[in-house]
Amino acid sequence: MTLDTTRRFEFKKTWVDALGYCQSQGGHLATVNSPEEAEAIKKLMNENNIPYYAFIGFSDIVTIGDYITVEGQDIDHSGYTRWEGGLHSNVAWKCGAFTPAGELANRDCNEELPFICEKDIWSQWVQLPEQGSVYKLHREKLTWAEALEKCHSQQATLAVMNSDAEAEFVSKNVMETVKSVHVGIHDNVL
Repeated sequence: MTLDTTRRFEFKKTWVDALGYCQSQGGHLATVNSPEEAEAIKKLMNENNIPYYAFIGFSDIVTIGDYITVEGQDIDHSGYTRWEGGLHSNVAWKCGAFTPAGELANRDCNEELPFICEKDIWSQWVQLPEQGSVYKLHREKLTWAEALEKCHSQQATLAVMNSDAEAEFVSKNVMETVKSVHVGIHDNVL
């Protein structure tokens, strides 16, 4: 997870309502699977002045004491288990939250808190199955060099059509509403 894949909302919801909202937006409540992901969420919370808790994607609603992420993983095996106060201690509170200090916490599911959704950035991309390549149309108008830089910022590059089949696929599946786009060929030396 990076800041590119998370989004913080100005409004507050209960944990269940936040879960539903994130799903309605094509994502899920954020999960923390590494110290790097914890840092990304911590940074997001601090940059947006969230002074206390924000709901994230784990709970023990199904079985008391067994915290499971919204992706079905046991929280103790998720890759990040730094708990507020050292452990998940309040058995009355069932739903997962995160603190600006970078700690997991359990909170009352009916409390209304800010929440953090996570959406896989690749869900905005279209895949060419035979080759494993993925494509994304950026609608903002940029120069070729700016377009290349934009792609590089997403760990990608401008598309290069290596076959008629690939060109046809991109034309039909990516460029539905535009007339022309920059691709990865040019006549200048970089």
